[in-house]
Amino acid sequence: MIKDLIFVLNELAERGLTKENDYLYDTFKKLAYESTVRAEQLLNLANPAKNPSENERQVAASMLSKILNDVDRPEFGYKELVALIIDQNLHDKFSSEDFLGSVLTSMEVDILKELLRKASPAYAAKNPGGFESEMRDRVYREQQRNTDREEMKQSIIDILNLIVGKTNYGKIYIKRSEPRNSSQAFVLSFNGNMATFVVPVSEDKLGIKVLTVEELIEDDFIKLNPELFRGRSWRA
Repeated sequence: MIKDLIFVLNELAERGLTKENDYLYDTFKKLAYESTVRAEQLLNLANPAKNPSENERQVAASMLSKILNDVDRPEFGYKELVALIIDQNLHDKFSSEDFLGSVLTSMEVDILKELLRKASPAYAAKNPGGFESEMRDRVYREQQRNTDREEMKQSIIDILNLIVGKTNYGKIYIKRSEPRNSSQAFVLSFNGNMATFVVPVSEDKLGIKVLTVEELIEDDFIKLNPELFRGRSWRA
């Protein structure tokens, strides 16, 4: 449903139908919020400190993992799960076998721990690095055929996290439908695998477009914004 809604939302923006675009964006935000609420409920059900039933915890953990990896629900991802972990002070508990450790892969646990290091200085001080070199080796082994694309994806994620909500990084461009081809854009939010952009839809009106990281790769986001990505190692 989210993907269908995003498709219509973007079409409305390209057609300059700002009133309908605004209305649908409000609906989109509500659905995205509901995904986070549902994920928090499942996290609580999977927590052994809150739920003594092993079977219920396992089911809840599996359902949370399914949301995390559902390509049709790109609004909730690792970053959003880390926010819930931090909010509930589960830094050192979430990866135990009787919690989420039974359903998360070792790579997923490593990703979550690295995001925790970036978001929580206290956690980083208690759990210093080692992630970067280990993960580079692991990603290379597991995704060797897609190295360039994976590196581009991670670089776009890093850039979006850096520029979201900010105007001091110069002009940002995204691909648009004809006849615009491309236009300036402001990164309003970045949740899960989706970036929300404010874009011009006429001379005096703004609209909303929502694009996944994969769509940004296909739309040559890197080539449209060379200054943002200068010095990156992959071949754009």
